[in-house]
Amino acid sequence: MRAWCRLADPQVYAHVPVFDDDVIEVREVHNKRCWPNADAPELALDVQQACLRLPVFNAIRRDFHWRAAVGTDEEACYLIADDMPFEDFRQRLIAVRISK
Repeated sequence: MRAWCRLADPQVYAHVPVFDDDVIEVREVHNKRCWPNADAPELALDVQQACLRLPVFNAIRRDFHWRAAVGTDEEACYLIADDMPFEDFRQRLIAVRISK
């Protein structure tokens, strides 16, 4: 999450690499799974070029109605690692590419 931003700043995305034996899952703010095997079709995230494309939450993206945000760039997502050492998870997140 960026601590502050300007209205003119572009939306940026984290490109999180995924692997066949991945132990990472993505959940939204109400603990519904978005990836893998989404709890609902509108929550499903796509893998493009072996990466999940996740919006980086902005400081200006506050006070939005979460139901209206599902399926848009304004949905908050959380990465959860199961059965992965913290240091491995940390290193994977450090290597994530951020782009517009």
